[in-house]
Amino acid sequence: MEQIDLDQFEVITSELWAGGNHNPCKPPPYGSKHLEISSIYCYYLTPTGPDSYTKELYFWNDEDEITRDFVPGYLSWMVLNARHSYDIPPKVTLPVKWRKKSYIAFIVDDPDWKFADPGIVIYPTPTPNHAFFEGKTIIVPVDDPDTNYGTQQLSAFFCVNYMSKNDYGDNIDDGVRETFSFHLAFSQTAFDQTRGVRLGGETGTNMGPPVAPPGVY
Repeated sequence: MEQIDLDQFEVITSELWAGGNHNPCKPPPYGSKHLEISSIYCYYLTPTGPDSYTKELYFWNDEDEITRDFVPGYLSWMVLNARHSYDIPPKVTLPVKWRKKSYIAFIVDDPDWKFADPGIVIYPTPTPNHAFFEGKTIIVPVDDPDTNYGTQQLSAFFCVNYMSKNDYGDNIDDGVRETFSFHLAFSQTAFDQTRGVRLGGETGTNMGPPVAPPGVY
């Protein structure tokens, strides 16, 4: 991963924000809508060194609406699920096509890794952002009775995938695929006492049409 200092990161994000919808923490240009979101795509990240991590994807699909207030609780469970291979839900083979209007979440299983602010920037290539909004960086408490860690405070980021194809909020069309480039930004106290920022890249693809809840991916 690329390492930059905080000043550089602020310049990069300021330039990107000025050019469009690259900040997924913003509200969508077509206005916030109440979506009955019933699923979470959770990327579980495990650091393997100062410049690397492994990732696993878990997909939680509920019959009832998952409100924003309950997202941290689901993420806490998915950390335990990944650590102990409970398979509730099972791991999803990567890469995956997103088929639902859902939460997209990233959580790092190491309290020394923190998402910067913003935790994610969406680059304008290969596809400008018109789908991922209302994001936020949060701290998720995880209490694992099978370890001696006590309650760990893990950093996470989540946003809403509206699965829209344009700035007017129209749904992505049947059979259409749009790939987005996510740049995850971390500050790491364990390896970088100056609290610089490291950038790691991930990609994801929306595939239309959106499946109605509860649906499947």
